Amino acid sequence: MKVTPTPDDAGAEAMDRFDWQCAMATADLLAVYTELLKAGRTIGEVAVELICEHHEDWALLLGDDADIVSAKHLEREFGTYSTLKQVLDDGGVLHLFDRWVALKQSPTCRVMTTPSLSGDARQLEKACEHFAGQQGNLEFGEFEGILTKLAAEIVRRRTVKAKSADPKSEIVFVPESAETLAAFLRVLRFTHSRPFRDDLAYSAGDRYAMPVAVALGHAEAADAIWEALMNVVRERMRAAGPEPRAALPLVLGARDEPGFEKRMLTLADVETIVGVAVANPSGYRRLPKKVLTSKVAVKMSAGGCSDTAIARAESLRLQFRSHWRTVNSGPSKVTARRNVENALHRIADEEAAAVSGGPQPWGQRLWSAVQVRIDAFEGNAKAHGLDSNLLLGGVAELSNKCLVWFSPSFDADTVMRETAEKASS
Repeated sequence: MKVTPTPDDAGAEAMDRFDWQCAMATADLLAVYTELLKAGRTIGEVAVELICEHHEDWALLLGDDADIVSAKHLEREFGTYSTLKQVLDDGGVLHLFDRWVALKQSPTCRVMTTPSLSGDARQLEKACEHFAGQQGNLEFGEFEGILTKLAAEIVRRRTVKAKSADPKSEIVFVPESAETLAAFLRVLRFTHSRPFRDDLAYSAGDRYAMPVAVALGHAEAADAIWEALMNVVRERMRAAGPEPRAALPLVLGARDEPGFEKRMLTLADVETIVGVAVANPSGYRRLPKKVLTSKVAVKMSAGGCSDTAIARAESLRLQFRSHWRTVNSGPSKVTARRNVENALHRIADEEAAAVSGGPQPWGQRLWSAVQVRIDAFEGNAKAHGLDSNLLLGGVAELSNKCLVWFSPSFDADTVMRETAEKASS
């Protein structure tokens, strides 16, 4: 069953979807900061600003360039974007197109969303990739057909919208020219297959803040960095209420607009926030701390893994076990699971040899390194069709069986017993 998202102009979205948008904006800032750190550049060398708009999601300014973002969270039941209608309506592409035209075709545009693309929607993405690599006059090539279909669908969508506003409306919309649409597709990008909101609770720190934390030499502060920056982005998003000049064409240059500072973040702000989080990671720790009730949780905790990483490992471990319970029984099932676990054990062993040792806890580094290897392993015949999440759950299951360690070995049963006794006292 298709789940229809709340329209942008219908008021505030449900808090969890609002938080997902805040998370994706936070990830944008961290990605830019990571690239600067990797390049050895200072904050003052490039002007970067995140501007939170009133139901416009956000604009990311890098120097003189502006990137406007439409962030759409759709539930798993939605499936994939397969038609141009879905991309234009549910993906917000038509709204982005209108903004791009109003801005005199100056910004780049991006759709950030949870579903992947198929059918005509995937063909549209291919067209974007095709035109992005061209300069000057655009060559349509094999994508002239999708441009024609896109022009016709835009007319249909605008007609439907006009009719819904006024059933007696007789407005006739003229199709956009193929040249205009090709120019738009040249600056349009899809960032699809983003994690769903319920997945972010387990993975946001590892996914988005870890690169910054590692670059700064404080891998243990990844969750703190994420929580600190996410809190401020959330505050800025909430401040993005309706203003007299909130239309994006004016906002991008309207620093005298009342409340402008309340809904923007500069990279200098990000650097300050990250610095505070690194200096005081315990201040962002989620309390109360959950009592560790499994061997994998105890081992990851001893290795310095974050609470978020531990929670994610536990969730994926249970999904891994559930997967094998649903597979048809028989020798093939036993052999397949054994082969998968053998392959995962080898990956974990190789990565442990590379990161273990030294005076500092190394479990978080192992967890991150294994994830990178698992992402590359997905699709391998030895993975038996399991995706990266289930494969990572397999590593957690091996740890629960005392086959993978995130620190030097110890008596996990004793630690679990002592922890339980302390919690009940």
